[in-house]
Amino acid sequence: DEVGDLAAAFNVMTEAVRDRTRRLEQTAADLEARKDELSHERDRLDAMVRSMQDPLVFFDAEGRVQLSNRAAEPLLPFLSGAGGRDLALRCARGEWTDERDCVACLARGDLPKQSCRLEVGVRVYEVLATRIPTAGGWLGRLLVARDITELVTFDERQARQERLAVLGEIAAVVAHELNNPLSAIAMYAQMMASELPAGSPFHEHVDVVRRNTETCSRAVRGLRVHGLSAQKEQDSCLLYTS
Repeated sequence: DEVGDLAAAFNVMTEAVRDRTRRLEQTAADLEARKDELSHERDRLDAMVRSMQDPLVFFDAEGRVQLSNRAAEPLLPFLSGAGGRDLALRCARGEWTDERDCVACLARGDLPKQSCRLEVGVRVYEVLATRIPTAGGWLGRLLVARDITELVTFDERQARQERLAVLGEIAAVVAHELNNPLSAIAMYAQMMASELPAGSPFHEHVDVVRRNTETCSRAVRGLRVHGLSAQKEQDSCLLYTS
Protein backbone atom coordinates (compact mmCIF):
# COMPACT_ATOMS: atom_id res chain seq x y z
CA ASP A 1 0.00 0.00 0.00
CA GLU A 2 2.76 2.44 0.84
CA VAL A 3 4.46 1.67 -2.45
CA GLY A 4 1.12 2.17 -4.23
CA ASP A 5 0.56 5.50 -2.50
CA LEU A 6 4.08 6.55 -3.40
CA ALA A 7 3.57 5.50 -7.02
CA ALA A 8 0.28 7.41 -7.19
CA ALA A 9 1.92 10.51 -5.72
CA PHE A 10 4.79 10.15 -8.17
CA ASN A 11 2.35 9.88 -11.07
CA VAL A 12 0.52 13.01 -9.90
CA MET A 13 3.81 14.85 -9.56
CA THR A 14 4.90 13.67 -13.00
CA GLU A 15 1.66 14.86 -14.55
CA ALA A 16 2.02 18.19 -12.77
CA VAL A 17 5.57 18.53 -14.10
CA ARG A 18 4.37 17.69 -17.61
CA ASP A 19 1.58 20.24 -17.34
CA ARG A 20 3.99 22.82 -16.02
CA THR A 21 6.41 22.03 -18.82
CA ARG A 22 3.67 22.42 -21.44
CA ARG A 23 2.65 25.76 -19.97
CA LEU A 24 6.25 26.93 -19.88
CA GLU A 25 6.72 25.87 -23.48
CA GLN A 26 3.53 27.71 -24.46
CA THR A 27 4.67 30.77 -22.51
CA ALA A 28 8.07 30.62 -24.20
CA ALA A 29 6.38 30.35 -27.61
CA ASP A 30 4.11 33.30 -26.77
CA LEU A 31 7.11 35.33 -25.62
CA GLU A 32 8.99 34.49 -28.79
CA ALA A 33 6.00 35.49 -30.89
CA ARG A 34 5.64 38.69 -28.88
CA LYS A 35 9.35 39.34 -29.31
CA ASP A 36 9.04 38.94 -33.08
CA GLU A 37 5.99 41.19 -33.09
CA LEU A 38 7.78 43.87 -31.06
CA SER A 39 10.82 43.59 -33.29
CA HIS A 40 8.59 44.00 -36.35
CA GLU A 41 6.84 46.99 -34.80
CA ARG A 42 10.19 48.51 -33.86
CA ASP A 43 11.55 48.05 -37.37
CA ARG A 44 8.41 49.53 -38.86
CA LEU A 45 8.49 52.50 -36.48
CA ASP A 46 12.18 53.00 -37.18
CA ALA A 47 11.53 52.90 -40.94
CA MET A 48 8.69 55.39 -40.59
CA VAL A 49 10.78 57.78 -38.48
CA ARG A 50 13.78 57.62 -40.80
CA SER A 51 11.66 58.09 -43.92
CA MET A 52 9.90 61.21 -42.59
CA GLN A 53 10.53 64.34 -44.61
CA ASP A 54 10.33 66.51 -41.49
CA PRO A 55 13.16 66.46 -38.93
CA LEU A 56 12.39 64.41 -35.81
CA VAL A 57 14.62 64.16 -32.72
CA PHE A 58 14.04 62.48 -29.35
CA PHE A 59 15.90 63.67 -26.25
CA ASP A 60 16.19 61.75 -23.01
CA ALA A 61 15.53 63.36 -19.63
CA GLU A 62 19.09 64.71 -19.60
CA GLY A 63 18.71 66.43 -22.96
CA ARG A 64 20.85 63.96 -24.92
CA VAL A 65 19.84 62.99 -28.46
CA GLN A 66 18.63 59.37 -28.46
CA LEU A 67 16.82 59.10 -31.79
CA SER A 68 16.79 61.13 -34.99
CA ASN A 69 16.07 60.72 -38.67
CA ARG A 70 17.95 61.74 -41.77
CA ALA A 71 15.94 64.94 -42.22
CA ALA A 72 17.20 66.13 -38.82
CA GLU A 73 20.89 65.93 -39.80
CA PRO A 74 21.21 69.71 -40.41
CA LEU A 75 19.95 70.33 -36.85
CA LEU A 76 21.97 67.65 -35.06
CA PRO A 77 25.29 69.56 -34.83
CA PHE A 78 23.90 72.10 -32.40
CA LEU A 79 21.22 69.87 -30.84
CA SER A 80 23.97 67.47 -29.75
CA GLY A 81 26.04 70.35 -28.37
CA ALA A 82 28.68 70.17 -31.09
CA GLY A 83 27.66 73.07 -33.27
CA GLY A 84 29.98 74.82 -35.68
CA ARG A 85 30.68 78.38 -36.66
CA ASP A 86 28.58 78.10 -39.79
CA LEU A 87 25.39 77.72 -37.75
CA ALA A 88 23.34 80.90 -37.59
CA LEU A 89 20.55 80.49 -35.06
CA ARG A 90 17.65 82.86 -34.63
CA CYS A 91 14.87 82.20 -32.15
CA ALA A 92 11.19 83.06 -32.55
CA ARG A 93 11.76 86.48 -31.00
CA GLY A 94 13.78 87.40 -34.08
CA GLU A 95 16.98 87.78 -32.07
CA TRP A 96 20.28 86.02 -32.51
CA THR A 97 20.73 83.61 -29.63
CA ASP A 98 23.47 81.59 -28.01
CA GLU A 99 23.56 77.99 -29.18
CA ARG A 100 23.63 76.59 -25.64
CA ASP A 101 20.54 78.55 -24.65
CA CYS A 102 18.73 77.25 -27.72
CA VAL A 103 19.56 73.62 -26.96
CA ALA A 104 18.58 74.01 -23.31
CA CYS A 105 15.27 75.58 -24.32
CA LEU A 106 14.38 72.83 -26.80
CA ALA A 107 15.86 69.76 -25.13
CA ARG A 108 15.46 70.51 -21.42
CA GLY A 109 12.85 73.25 -21.27
CA ASP A 110 10.40 73.40 -18.39
CA LEU A 111 7.36 74.08 -20.56
CA PRO A 112 5.22 71.10 -21.68
CA LYS A 113 5.38 72.51 -25.21
CA GLN A 114 7.88 74.88 -26.73
CA SER A 115 7.60 76.25 -30.26
CA CYS A 116 10.00 78.53 -32.07
CA ARG A 117 11.50 79.32 -35.43
CA LEU A 118 15.16 78.66 -36.15
CA GLU A 119 17.33 79.91 -38.97
CA VAL A 120 20.14 77.42 -39.50
CA GLY A 121 22.35 78.68 -42.30
CA VAL A 122 20.11 79.40 -45.29
CA ARG A 123 17.28 77.15 -44.07
CA VAL A 124 14.40 78.20 -41.82
CA TYR A 125 12.74 75.67 -39.48
CA GLU A 126 9.56 75.84 -37.43
CA VAL A 127 10.20 73.71 -34.34
CA LEU A 128 7.82 72.15 -31.81
CA ALA A 129 9.27 70.40 -28.74
CA THR A 130 6.87 68.37 -26.58
CA ARG A 131 7.55 66.73 -23.21
CA ILE A 132 6.89 62.96 -23.06
CA PRO A 133 5.46 62.14 -19.60
CA THR A 134 5.67 58.83 -17.72
CA ALA A 135 4.18 57.52 -14.49
CA GLY A 136 7.21 58.54 -12.45
CA GLY A 137 8.02 61.84 -14.17
CA TRP A 138 8.88 62.38 -17.79
CA LEU A 139 10.73 60.27 -20.31
CA GLY A 140 12.18 63.03 -22.43
CA ARG A 141 11.22 65.49 -25.15
CA LEU A 142 10.17 64.92 -28.73
CA LEU A 143 11.20 67.58 -31.22
CA VAL A 144 9.48 67.85 -34.59
CA ALA A 145 10.66 70.48 -37.04
CA ARG A 146 9.32 71.64 -40.38
CA ASP A 147 11.40 73.22 -43.10
CA ILE A 148 9.51 76.39 -44.00
CA THR A 149 12.21 77.95 -46.16
CA GLU A 150 10.01 77.81 -49.26
CA LEU A 151 7.07 79.26 -47.33
CA VAL A 152 9.19 82.16 -46.08
CA THR A 153 10.45 82.72 -49.63
CA PHE A 154 6.87 82.71 -50.88
CA ASP A 155 5.85 85.27 -48.25
CA GLU A 156 8.74 87.50 -49.28
CA ARG A 157 7.76 87.11 -52.94
CA GLN A 158 4.16 87.94 -52.07
CA ALA A 159 5.25 91.09 -50.23
CA ARG A 160 7.34 92.07 -53.26
CA GLN A 161 4.32 91.56 -55.51
CA GLU A 162 2.29 93.88 -53.33
CA ARG A 163 5.01 96.51 -53.49
CA LEU A 164 5.18 96.14 -57.27
CA ALA A 165 1.41 96.54 -57.52
CA VAL A 166 1.50 99.73 -55.45
CA LEU A 167 4.43 101.04 -57.50
CA GLY A 168 2.61 100.36 -60.76
CA GLU A 169 -0.53 102.14 -59.57
CA ILE A 170 1.43 105.16 -58.33
CA ALA A 171 3.38 105.37 -61.59
CA ALA A 172 0.18 105.24 -63.66
CA VAL A 173 -1.52 107.94 -61.57
CA VAL A 174 1.51 110.24 -61.57
CA ALA A 175 2.04 109.81 -65.34
CA HIS A 176 -1.61 110.58 -66.03
CA GLU A 177 -1.64 113.64 -63.78
CA LEU A 178 1.54 115.02 -65.34
CA ASN A 179 0.77 114.21 -68.94
CA ASN A 180 -2.35 116.40 -69.16
CA PRO A 181 -0.72 119.69 -68.08
CA LEU A 182 2.39 118.94 -70.15
CA SER A 183 0.24 118.45 -73.23
CA ALA A 184 -1.50 121.77 -72.58
CA ILE A 185 1.85 123.55 -72.10
CA ALA A 186 3.24 122.07 -75.33
CA MET A 187 0.10 123.04 -77.27
CA TYR A 188 0.08 126.64 -76.04
CA ALA A 189 3.83 126.97 -76.69
CA GLN A 190 3.26 125.81 -80.27
CA MET A 191 0.37 128.26 -80.69
CA MET A 192 2.47 131.08 -79.28
CA ALA A 193 5.35 130.27 -81.63
CA SER A 194 3.03 130.32 -84.63
CA GLU A 195 1.61 133.73 -83.67
CA LEU A 196 4.91 135.50 -82.88
CA PRO A 197 6.55 137.64 -85.57
CA ALA A 198 9.58 136.18 -87.28
CA GLY A 199 12.08 138.42 -85.49
CA SER A 200 10.47 138.37 -82.03
CA PRO A 201 12.90 137.72 -79.12
CA PHE A 202 10.19 135.60 -77.47
CA HIS A 203 10.91 132.73 -79.89
CA GLU A 204 13.88 131.81 -77.70
CA HIS A 205 11.64 131.69 -74.60
CA VAL A 206 9.14 129.50 -76.45
CA ASP A 207 11.97 127.15 -77.48
CA VAL A 208 13.07 126.85 -73.83
CA VAL A 209 9.50 126.00 -72.80
CA ARG A 210 9.22 123.44 -75.60
CA ARG A 211 12.54 121.75 -74.79
CA ASN A 212 11.72 121.46 -71.10
CA THR A 213 8.24 120.19 -71.92
CA GLU A 214 9.76 117.46 -74.09
CA THR A 215 12.16 116.56 -71.27
CA CYS A 216 9.25 116.21 -68.85
CA SER A 217 7.31 114.17 -71.41
CA ARG A 218 10.21 111.74 -71.77
CA ALA A 219 10.36 111.40 -68.00
CA VAL A 220 6.62 110.68 -67.90
CA ARG A 221 6.98 108.06 -70.65
CA GLY A 222 9.81 106.47 -68.68
CA LEU A 223 7.64 106.46 -65.59
CA ARG A 224 4.90 104.71 -67.54
CA VAL A 225 7.36 102.14 -68.84
CA HIS A 226 8.58 101.42 -65.32
CA GLY A 227 5.01 101.12 -64.12
CA LEU A 228 4.15 98.67 -66.92
CA SER A 229 7.30 96.68 -66.19
CA ALA A 230 6.36 96.46 -62.53
CA GLN A 231 2.86 95.36 -63.47
CA LYS A 232 4.20 92.71 -65.88
CA GLU A 233 6.60 91.42 -63.24
CA GLN A 234 3.74 91.23 -60.75
CA ASP A 235 1.62 89.31 -63.26
CA SER A 236 4.48 86.91 -63.99
CA CYS A 237 5.01 86.38 -60.25
CA LEU A 238 1.31 85.69 -59.78
CA LEU A 239 1.41 83.22 -62.68
CA TYR A 240 4.48 81.53 -61.19
CA THR A 241 3.03 81.23 -57.71
CA SER A 242 -0.33 80.01 -58.98
